[in-house]
Amino acid sequence: MEKEIQDLCPQLDLERIERIYEKYKVSDHVRRHIDAVSIGVARVVRFLLRKGMMVNACELLVASLLHDVGRAKTHNISHGVIGAEIAIAEGYEEPIPRMIERHIGAGLTAAEAKSMGLPPKDYVPVSLEEKILAAVDNLAMGDHLVTKEEFFAFVRNKFGSSRVSERFIKLYDELSDTLGVDLSLVVRGENT
Repeated sequence: MEKEIQDLCPQLDLERIERIYEKYKVSDHVRRHIDAVSIGVARVVRFLLRKGMMVNACELLVASLLHDVGRAKTHNISHGVIGAEIAIAEGYEEPIPRMIERHIGAGLTAAEAKSMGLPPKDYVPVSLEEKILAAVDNLAMGDHLVTKEEFFAFVRNKFGSSRVSERFIKLYDELSDTLGVDLSLVVRGENT
């Protein structure tokens, strides 16, 4: 994983990230998930850069490496907000904390966030980088990067045919359109 990421962002300080994992006692299970997401993100970034599209690789890769650091404190939906707070405490500036905050699910509206006990603000990913992180995270079941079919089945099973389910699928489809190929193929390294 290190090489895939370092090639895209040579100045990325992986030792600093490792110190944060140690400081907050991020579990091995969460770290394996973070690795899977970061590899998937790196594949999407590389694909987009080859297409000549602009994407902030370094900021996105840092956010991918820290996106679940909040799980060191909780595994509920607030892990994104807590992770953003940790990133700020560790000296990371925007847009990295915002990417971490908005990676949960396919985003939450302010009303949904409030109903879940989060600070009432919009957590829907807006920038391309935010959307990539959220979508790739959704394709990582533990440390396994899943197919489109597996992902859609999971979403429909968990959320039925709700607005939340539609938001997950819309984000997936939007990124597939941006790539010009199915997102899961790129994330899993089958079309890079």
